[in-house]
Amino acid sequence: WLSGHRRLVVRYERHADNYCAFATLAATLICFTQLTKTTT
Repeated sequence: WLSGHRRLVVRYERHADNYCAFATLAATLICFTQLTKTTT
């Protein structure tokens, strides 16, 4: 289920907050698409 998304470039040593925010956003989008596929 990760094949539709590009890999995040790991640069968290410079901007840890941005990396964490984008990783959380990506995980949320993945879970949302999985939930909408299973409920419809």
